[in-house]
Amino acid sequence: MSEAAVEEGRCSAGLRPGPGPGPGPGPILGLRWELDALVLELLDTLEALRERREALSGRVEQGWFSLSKARFSMGCKSVSALQYGAQMEPHVRVCVSEGPDGHLNFQIVRDDLGAPKVAAEPRHVEEIGPQDQEEVTGLRHRGRRPAGEAEVLQRPGPVKGPGGRDPLTWFGILVPQSLRQAQRSFQEGLALAGEVAALQNRVKAIRTQYCALLNQAHSWPYLSPPMEVVYPVLPLLHHLELTASQALTGPGFVLFVVLGLGWLGGVPGAAPLPERLALTAFFVGALLCLAFSCLFHILHCHSERLARAFSRLDYWGITLLTVGSLVPWLHYAFECAPCPRRLYQGLVCALGLAAARTAHGPCFSTPPYRAVRTGVFAALGLSALAPALHLAAEGGAARLGGLVAPALLYALGAALYAARVPERFCPGRCDIWFHSHQLFHVLVVAAAVAHLQGLFHLRGLSATPGGTCAPDPAR
Repeated sequence: MSEAAVEEGRCSAGLRPGPGPGPGPGPILGLRWELDALVLELLDTLEALRERREALSGRVEQGWFSLSKARFSMGCKSVSALQYGAQMEPHVRVCVSEGPDGHLNFQIVRDDLGAPKVAAEPRHVEEIGPQDQEEVTGLRHRGRRPAGEAEVLQRPGPVKGPGGRDPLTWFGILVPQSLRQAQRSFQEGLALAGEVAALQNRVKAIRTQYCALLNQAHSWPYLSPPMEVVYPVLPLLHHLELTASQALTGPGFVLFVVLGLGWLGGVPGAAPLPERLALTAFFVGALLCLAFSCLFHILHCHSERLARAFSRLDYWGITLLTVGSLVPWLHYAFECAPCPRRLYQGLVCALGLAAARTAHGPCFSTPPYRAVRTGVFAALGLSALAPALHLAAEGGAARLGGLVAPALLYALGAALYAARVPERFCPGRCDIWFHSHQLFHVLVVAAAVAHLQGLFHLRGLSATPGGTCAPDPAR
């Protein structure tokens, strides 16, 4: 199954947004349903193929084991020439038929049920084994003259057809049970071999049909395969649909550039260095997060290699935004308690480094380590709980206002993205506007703006222009 999956990945380049207005949601939705149906059919066929192959291996193994038991029970180290006829024909044949869907079917049928038999031409061969009158004595006559055609026709008794004889009839009624078991195992194995051949042919047909549908999708201007070069990707920004669906974080990036420049122009020169560094960390984290996300969504259709590289940058941007949001909040929330402030800031930075490491390592994207990466990012996001509880215990609930609103917006965006709302309720109608990923980006930008407002509120609440601690009215 893994080999077929690899081949499937090679022939499928993926549906990537490309330039142009596109064919509309209707044809896109129908194509996606057809591709999904083919993938599900392929998985079912591969599962059936795996089961048939395992059963075939079991039948062949059981057949050889039964033959070994028969040889051991009879004390035979080799098969005597007396135990099989000089002329043997197969008892079963493989019939190939074409089904109504155009696929080939392989079926194992008995020879007596197949095509009519044709009399075999007489062969002048040396007769070995029991023949005619000599069957009583069981002696081999090597020196006898080869019988001619007329003599063969004058022999008494029924003429054997080309179907030959069953090799087990040599034993009469004393056929060893293990030999019967071996014969049944090999006969069942023949039937399974026909099913395996039919399933393999079906897998090949599904893969061919799947690749043809992908080529049809790539012929539409709305969908395109990986481009492998950068310059055809840049004109995508001129299309409103793709700007909305792929580069939505670009306006957020411009917004935070304006806010950052305005803050730098309004901060007095007498502001302490830790305060300026804390707010600078927030702006740098927000700008890099939005920039990396914008670049990833624009250039991910370049190639798989570039998509993976910018995917790591996207994770790094999320880490920088989280750390850059918590560090200035901790600075203002614990401005007059340096020891807890440094402790919590060090914890947040350590978790941020761990999250960046898990995002960079390719091994952490594999199934065995996905839980580790998810746990590290969850710990980074929940690291604000400890200082929040600390503030609440000391009566500083007023300082939590700048954290609650952004946290709710982040949680709402993550919930919409995880639940695929609203596209799960109206498939095909939110491919360009108002899909969950787009709403998630909007809520992330809104949460960052709300967090900045909360930081400015804490800045005016907790410190005097001289930078000394002022009594907190909420405590």
